[in-house]
Amino acid sequence: MKEGVKKEVPKEVELIAVLNIIGSIFLILIGIFLVIIKFIPVAEPQLMPDGGISFSFFSFILGMFSQTFLTLGLVFLPLGIFNLFVSIYLRKGRNWARICMIILMFMGVIGSVVSSIMGGDIVSKILGLIVPGLFGGYLLFNKKVKEAFS
Repeated sequence: MKEGVKKEVPKEVELIAVLNIIGSIFLILIGIFLVIIKFIPVAEPQLMPDGGISFSFFSFILGMFSQTFLTLGLVFLPLGIFNLFVSIYLRKGRNWARICMIILMFMGVIGSVVSSIMGGDIVSKILGLIVPGLFGGYLLFNKKVKEAFS
């Protein structure tokens, strides 16, 4: 097949790619927010006339977790950009993007299993296992997908 010709990918793959593009955009925005929040000035605690200390709870949280926010932002941002890049090329019918997406989906399943061990609500655990598992399995095992990406 010529390099400039777009491969016809199944509609389900298009849907998976579009959903991942939307998720990637959210991940990028969250990453940007978490990086920016690190640089918000934190108000110092104020000594009250009665001898007590007054400080904003928001400032307290920012001060305590600003480095964690920065670290998470610096992880989410490139992950979101990579996922966006892979999703765009998945829509274009690139096999390497399909393989990357399968790996990302199964990493999501593994992450869901690990987070379910740590606790949390049951609905997000189930959805975190089912959705990426189904998407990854579809991209890996479906015959139409294999033919479209061969």
